[in-house]
Amino acid sequence: MLLAMACRSCKLNTGKPLLCGNDQRVKDVIQDELREGSLVLIVDDSQLDRTLMQHLCKSIGYETLLAADGREALDIVRTEPNLALMLTDMMMPDIDGVELLKQVRYSHPRLPVMLISGHSREEINSALRGIEVSLVVQKPIQPEELVSCMEETLGAHDYSDSVASTIREHVVNSMADLTRLGAEDVRPAFLHYGPALLGDVSVVTTFDGVDLSACLMLSAALPWWTRLAQGRRSGSGTTTSVELFDCAGQFADGVAEAVRNGFGREGMSVQRSPRLVLRGPSIELLSQSIKPSLVLPFRSDEMRDLFYVELRIERLTQARADSQSTKPTGTKRANINLSFI
Repeated sequence: MLLAMACRSCKLNTGKPLLCGNDQRVKDVIQDELREGSLVLIVDDSQLDRTLMQHLCKSIGYETLLAADGREALDIVRTEPNLALMLTDMMMPDIDGVELLKQVRYSHPRLPVMLISGHSREEINSALRGIEVSLVVQKPIQPEELVSCMEETLGAHDYSDSVASTIREHVVNSMADLTRLGAEDVRPAFLHYGPALLGDVSVVTTFDGVDLSACLMLSAALPWWTRLAQGRRSGSGTTTSVELFDCAGQFADGVAEAVRNGFGREGMSVQRSPRLVLRGPSIELLSQSIKPSLVLPFRSDEMRDLFYVELRIERLTQARADSQSTKPTGTKRANINLSFI
């Protein structure tokens, strides 16, 4: 299925059940790949807890970075642009989890953050004072519950293999037809927060309908777009800026139309906005998603840099026949009995 929804009972108009977040088929198809590429920052002043959480994350495929306190975590957040999630303890010396969350929210307002605490819910609510946090997990924790909460926070189940396959096939085939470039996808796909995967030119298209709202971005260094522009006009001479921007927009249109048709095959009626072609830094204004994006990298032996396609699902609802409501996206809290030992 194109999209996986965390609801066992919801169905599309075809009567076929959607894959839910716990459906083993979803996990077998895309979850392992997303875990393998996604980067999680673990913040805890206890070396034992850091090591245990790192071991857990790595055992299921996540990449990890470690910070022993809030100050070290802030340095990593400032210098590492490809984080998918921050997992932090609440009680730490110097800069504690709440103060860390405040500072992260100032510079990265949409970075998914899970707060782990042994305090009561009342104490946690009082300390947060309305600061937005993706999920609060109460100690002690069971490893399987922590994994489930991480995937819920990341929104990983909104992305399935069908949408990834549609993008990969169209990008690789279109590049081969246009330029004989020999592009191929770079596995694994991964989840990513922020505007860090920007090339020299980026093209943005949005989708909007009753069932979902999403944003598609293609981004690459100039040599990619130059090669595509030369292939479109069957020449190797100098490429003007107008030709390059036109080519980038037309190529993105093809990818966006393939994605829109994919949504349509799943019974989701969505409209596609006109594309917007931008220089890299300008796109930072668009990085306000509440979920990380699905990132599909592509490579070629002839190019030093990668070509990126990102899909960000901002809103995903049940099928119209079942419900008009969206899944809550505010602060969530889990009362989890977690113990590593």
